[in-house]
Amino acid sequence: MGLLNIIFISAIELTGVALRYAPFHRIVSDRQKKRLLLSYCAFLLLQFVLLLFVFSDLPLSPRSYKVINLCGGGCFFLINCILIPRQFFKHVFILAIQATYYLFLHSFIALASGRLFPELPVSQQFQFQSLGFLLLFALTFYPLWRFLKNSFIPRIAEEKNYYWKWIWLVPCFTLLGNMVLTMNDAWISTLGQFFARLFMAAAVFASWKCISLDFEELDEKIRVKNENELMSLQMKSIADNADLLEKKDEKIRILRHDMRHEIQMLFALISENENEKAIAVIKKLSSELSPVRIAKFCQNQILNAAISIYADKAVSSKIKLEYEISMPKELPFDENDLAVLFANALENAVNASLAQPEENRRIKIQAKYENHQLVILIENTFAGTVFWDEDGIPVSKKEGHGFGMKSILSVVKKYNGTAVFTHENDQFTAGFILVKSGSPLQSGRL
Repeated sequence: MGLLNIIFISAIELTGVALRYAPFHRIVSDRQKKRLLLSYCAFLLLQFVLLLFVFSDLPLSPRSYKVINLCGGGCFFLINCILIPRQFFKHVFILAIQATYYLFLHSFIALASGRLFPELPVSQQFQFQSLGFLLLFALTFYPLWRFLKNSFIPRIAEEKNYYWKWIWLVPCFTLLGNMVLTMNDAWISTLGQFFARLFMAAAVFASWKCISLDFEELDEKIRVKNENELMSLQMKSIADNADLLEKKDEKIRILRHDMRHEIQMLFALISENENEKAIAVIKKLSSELSPVRIAKFCQNQILNAAISIYADKAVSSKIKLEYEISMPKELPFDENDLAVLFANALENAVNASLAQPEENRRIKIQAKYENHQLVILIENTFAGTVFWDEDGIPVSKKEGHGFGMKSILSVVKKYNGTAVFTHENDQFTAGFILVKSGSPLQSGRL
């Protein structure tokens, strides 16, 4: 087998590797990327050596060309399955789509070769087939990628395993049905075979369209569910705030009733120069009035209500609360979205703090709007174990939990913001940056 043929085969396989890796690049860690790159290079080198020396006397034929490409692609597929685990059905689905696309392109070159150059030596047929494929791939890849990149490709990372374990069957069996008939010792030479390949590609395209529509419907259902959950959260916040105000109002009425007695006692003590006792009465009054004071965390009423609810829960749970909040009344973000972000982040902080000994409970809130961006930091003590996903997002192992974090991330994503979570020295920190739409920061001009 000539060196040029081996180079062409390797080039074709590398294009397939890139296509099968691209949908997963968002969920692959840096460590996995390094392992994948090393594994790809190692296998490519091993295959090159095998083809150059071990199979140097391998008879050239259309069947050997097909088998070599099939085996090479299969080995790269296995590398992906091993190094990007728990994604088997997605790997098979992407492989079937990519292989169908490749067979579709090969069909044009094979038909042209058989019709225009039927007397070419087999070695030159190899080269013609490979070079023609690479040229067609270069011409069709970019427009095809633009067409597909906003369809199911970005959704490959979504954990809809109940769905993925079935949809891979459609393109996979469509592909296998054609390969059973064409894995022989001949190129495509008749229009019947050519149109069979075209119909196979059309069937997979139709499947892709149905899958994309199905995903859009699933996304719409999730969007409606999220909106309902967010609305429920907002209603709960309003109800909690109303209940909080009612309790404080009741305490104020009781204090007002007792206040005249306290004032008369204070007047009598001052008249009799009982200053120490008078100071004790003043301190008692101050301590009784402090819990009924409505804390003013910021100028925006909705945000103030959302923060107040969890701040009151923190104080009543004997959690030390610190805050530095500098936000104007009007912000270039939907105040309901910000309320959802604060409410969920503070609820997580309160729940985590309650798991700590009382003397170690602490929450610190920092928020500042400046230079078109809102920066929020919420810190809390937590000595337990934090579980992370591949994107560095904390995840809950408890059934039915984790929706709060999804709500937070949906708000951050809506404003093209950034979320960063850290856990060091028994301190958990959640940081968020939201940038005003249309600002130089968001557009990338700064």
